[in-house]
Amino acid sequence: MAYITKKFGDYRERRSYAKTKNAIELENLLEIQKKSYNWFLDEGIKEESKITGLTPEILDLTNVQKVHKLLIIADKNIIEQLEMSLKEKFTGLKIYKSKDTYLEIMDESVSKASAIQFLCDKMKISLHQVVSFGDNYNDLDMLLLTGKGFAMANSAKGVLESISTHTLSNDEDGIVYALENLVGE
Repeated sequence: MAYITKKFGDYRERRSYAKTKNAIELENLLEIQKKSYNWFLDEGIKEESKITGLTPEILDLTNVQKVHKLLIIADKNIIEQLEMSLKEKFTGLKIYKSKDTYLEIMDESVSKASAIQFLCDKMKISLHQVVSFGDNYNDLDMLLLTGKGFAMANSAKGVLESISTHTLSNDEDGIVYALENLVGE
């Protein structure tokens, strides 16, 4: 059993992903981890529901063969251990924390940077003309790819250390501040 939102149900069914050796190994590792930890963290699920505005639904995933992304919500220490273990064991996957208690796992070709690259190619826009904003590890590749990538003041420490251009926090209208200061550059 796992929590999945109805909103992504149609999308999941339309996508076609092959069940790879990595996917099978990942399932086995997660099954082992599931026996070691309490994976149904009600507070984490409630928090994610508030963020997304979606109502979680309990589904039996026994026969699910196609998954486009895994989001694991757990204690910060468990997430750190799991992130290290998975990165050591698997190639071909993008594994990163999107916050201290969230670990996201997906195919390595899926990212905000690849989406921006796709859109720029489609619209014939140079990446140097693109401005991006981010505050967490899942934003890093995008921030490094675009012509001007801004780390929000409330970013994770590693993001602030990796990105040289910073702006005010989300709560201080950092995007507006940065855009107003870009005019004329």
